[in-house]
Amino acid sequence: MQGTVRHIGSSLGLSVDSERRDVEPLIQRLTEFVQLLPASESHHHAQPGGLLIHLLEVARYSLHFREGYRLPLGASPEDQMQHGARCSYAVLVAALLHDIGKPLADLKVEIVSGTSARPWVPLAGSMNGQGGEWYRVDFPEPAQRDYGAHARLPIVLLQRLVPSASLGWLAQYPPVIDELAAYLSGDAGAKDGALAKIVGEADRRSVAQNLLAGPRTRFATARTVPLIERLMGGLRRLLAEGELPMNRAGATGYCDGESLWCVAKTLAEAVRAWLARNEQQQPGAAGIPSDNNRLFDTWQEYGALIPAPEGGAIWTVKIMVGTWKQTFTVLRFPFDRLYADPRQYPRSLPPGAVQVVEVVEAGMDAASPPVGDASPAPPGNTVDVQSASPDADEPDQPGPAEATAVHGGAPTAGTDAALSMLLVMPDLTGAAVHRPIPVSTATVPQPASRRDAPAFLPDVESASTLQAEAVRDGKAHTADRPVPDQVASPMRPKQKAKAPARSVVAREGGRKPRPNAERFMAWVQEGIATGTLPYNESMARVHFVPEGMLLVTPAVFRDFAQAHPEAIEQTPAEDGRTPEPWKQVQRDFQKSGYPVAADSGSAARSYLLHYTIKGAGGRQLSVMLVPEPERFFNPVPSPNAMIQSKQKPAQDADGLPQP
Repeated sequence: MQGTVRHIGSSLGLSVDSERRDVEPLIQRLTEFVQLLPASESHHHAQPGGLLIHLLEVARYSLHFREGYRLPLGASPEDQMQHGARCSYAVLVAALLHDIGKPLADLKVEIVSGTSARPWVPLAGSMNGQGGEWYRVDFPEPAQRDYGAHARLPIVLLQRLVPSASLGWLAQYPPVIDELAAYLSGDAGAKDGALAKIVGEADRRSVAQNLLAGPRTRFATARTVPLIERLMGGLRRLLAEGELPMNRAGATGYCDGESLWCVAKTLAEAVRAWLARNEQQQPGAAGIPSDNNRLFDTWQEYGALIPAPEGGAIWTVKIMVGTWKQTFTVLRFPFDRLYADPRQYPRSLPPGAVQVVEVVEAGMDAASPPVGDASPAPPGNTVDVQSASPDADEPDQPGPAEATAVHGGAPTAGTDAALSMLLVMPDLTGAAVHRPIPVSTATVPQPASRRDAPAFLPDVESASTLQAEAVRDGKAHTADRPVPDQVASPMRPKQKAKAPARSVVAREGGRKPRPNAERFMAWVQEGIATGTLPYNESMARVHFVPEGMLLVTPAVFRDFAQAHPEAIEQTPAEDGRTPEPWKQVQRDFQKSGYPVAADSGSAARSYLLHYTIKGAGGRQLSVMLVPEPERFFNPVPSPNAMIQSKQKPAQDADGLPQP
């Protein structure tokens, strides 16, 4: 983890002397305290050293997210500038200590000295401090775990692990150390503070990354078998024993040559029934959850299935076997997750037998290119699925104890986890029309279905992410304006920045923006400046990329119309009918000169661009691109590194984006 430690040091922006005085002792003491303890029995970071890895990852992510906040919240710009370094250090301490109580709640550690062994008491100090030479790690039964103890240790260790000089430096600005102490004490009032939001988002990121790509190593004394292993074992046995009907009318599974598409509800019930028949249930062990959503989420968060373009586990497909046709909600498993040998892959249905059903907003504006012929799905043939948050470990078989030597310093081996952005597609509402698309050509982004919970650990509200430098001039908030929860945005310039030599409107021949478009852009500008309009984060309607600002459509226009219906001037269409308010705004915006047109290669002009979210599944966004965001924001937020273009906008002769 030395690479992560170096990254943490550079993110703080401290001098070399300050880093040696304030950071290095803190991490050394933390490392000595947690030794090679796991972060969980069989959930995330369950390998030896997992707790240290998790704490350092959360610290790294937290310092990254901290860049999107103007801290302390509600303070004057002068105080924010003067005490920014103290706030960053408080974020570091909060992140490193947020899960330090796990040894009290989740673990049974026995320290050995010579021939005597006794329990380690974390409240009394480190294993070294209690004379330990070796230690053994065991796990209590779920009923024996004291989860209330988790909150008692962080505040106790604040003075033991953080250098006294560093605490004195923090105390020079009491609001910072007061919020840190409240957070580490588990104060209910601190859950809405900046520290709770920043560390909470970083914690989810570390957990999600480990579940998707982390090692599956566990301590020999771990009694629980993770739910994902039980589910995958049952599914593989069903396939090996031929108990899962495939490739026929009314079957559970359908093969297209690359993936196995399984009817979601039927598969969940089949796996649950197989495990109930074949698992040997230990006393006190948890059974398979009865909620199908929990199973779907578990398969997804461990990367066992391919997520749908909108980010969920559930796809909607149309199956055609001979003259039989039916629409299902399904899970998509790649063959290599189910079969160890490619020679075991099942035969495939003819090309086109499995077609993805695109869910398109009813009444989508004509700017969105149509794909395929509209064909409503038969009623009653789909299953509505919403996300359910995963629980922790599932008890199973006990094993022998595992002994580990007590260390006095930081480990020298490990890996630096990759910093990645796990985004959830925006939440769009409204009636839907189903359109079948062949799997091989399904490239049009799909609006997301509503998911009431985030993808991982939804107990902490999401914080703002991937943003710009702190504001260096101007006041963020006037005295009569309440400070929003997410103060993570650049200031709206008091005066617009000087327009570029060849502005967007100038390249369009001086066309003036329309009133609806002007009001809409003012709303976006104000929302980004005050933090009331999230951006560069999960579920956000606005993202920034090197080529400009992306507006997720039609969701952002719906939001504006819902927030300010009285501000929309409506013009009847040629047929005399009045369009929906959000459609009026969207059409006026397209004609205003603000967005650039897609280079579609056809005579019909479209303003809809497609961007891909990096990571598993290649999820997509349908957006409009507004170039030169410096006209509206100072400073311009940092680009979201996890979004990349699938299609470039049209350019003029100078190589500049052309409306």
